[in-house]
Amino acid sequence: MTVACLRFALRAAQLLSSEQSEQGLRFFYDGVNRLSGIIESYVARKDFFHDIYAREKYGWDLYYDTLEVLEQKISEGDPFAVQLLDKARNSIKNLRVAI
Repeated sequence: MTVACLRFALRAAQLLSSEQSEQGLRFFYDGVNRLSGIIESYVARKDFFHDIYAREKYGWDLYYDTLEVLEQKISEGDPFAVQLLDKARNSIKNLRVAI
């Protein structure tokens, strides 16, 4: 849904800022009418926000549980965990911006 809205907004902005502004205005109004109905049907579901929260919570719980196990395995000297730590450090070091 977020991607659809973003693509719509970018396309509308592109058309409105070009020589096709009249077409852009029609595109904008048609899109708003279509998207608003879809968005309302999503949000109107009783469990909409609960489902989003549950998915987000599950993902973050999994993330932190994984980090906890990795920390434990690294402190125990597990070769795979130590190798994973080294790869992560190298990746992060390569992403740094030199100032």
